[in-house]
Order: sequence, then C-alpha cells, then structure tokens
Amino acid sequence: MSLKSWEKEFYPVDAKTVAEISNLAMFQHTLLKYKGARKENLKKHRVKIINCRIFSERRSAYGYPFKFTDSTCSLCFAYHNIGYCTSCPIHKAGQDCNTVDNCPYQKFLDGDPEPMIELMLKLIKKEKIKNAKAKARKKVS
Repeated sequence: MSLKSWEKEFYPVDAKTVAEISNLAMFQHTLLKYKGARKENLKKHRVKIINCRIFSERRSAYGYPFKFTDSTCSLCFAYHNIGYCTSCPIHKAGQDCNTVDNCPYQKFLDGDPEPMIELMLKLIKKEKIKNAKAKARKKVS
C-alpha cells in the first residue's frame, strides 16, 4: 500500500474533471477524499498527513504529496471563478474554508476529517432532494 493506492481508492478522478459533472458528483468526490483522511484509511495505505498533505510513510516510494487544497477540490474548480468562494455550496451552507477558525476545513487541518465528512453528507442529502423535486416538476409539466 502507498500514496498511489490511497489515491486510487479515495481520489480516483481529478477535481477539475468532476467539477464539470454536477454538484452531487462534486459532493461525493469531496466526501470520498475526506473519508480517505480517516486514521484507519491512512494506516491501511501506509500514508500520513502533515499540514494537509498526505505522504507515503516511505517518501522515496512516491515523493510528491497529495494536497488537500483548492488544487484537489472540485468545488473550488467549479466555483472559484464565479464570485470566489461566496457562490460555493460550502459557503452557502454557512461554512467557510479559509477564514473561520471553527469551520469543518479548519477542523480537518487540526486533524479531524469528520466535520467535512458530515458537511458533505448533509450537502449530498440536500442535493438529492433538490434533484428529486426538479425531476418531479419536469414530469408534471
């Protein structure tokens, strides 16, 4: 196991590609990535997180880290150019990734991925409801 195996399981598609699909796909992509940050998954793949970067325990095996930054965030790819972060569903849900000390992303930086996982689960649920309502409206019309 290695960083490559971690990426294969938890980041199989790059963020830019997912950003072109749908909000639901982006939330699911983000959820999977943060599930990969759980201790048991890091241990399973023999990787570690240091300052929001994942490294192989044996750095020489795969020298470049995986970064939990805007470069691996499908939401950032989709919304960064549309009014910076204010149009992002995370921001619209009353959260923030950059400025609020107690936000889910900052908690992740402190070592706890669960708040980001919980936020993505809430956004997925909300998006599925929204999509179902839109589909029902199309059937009626």
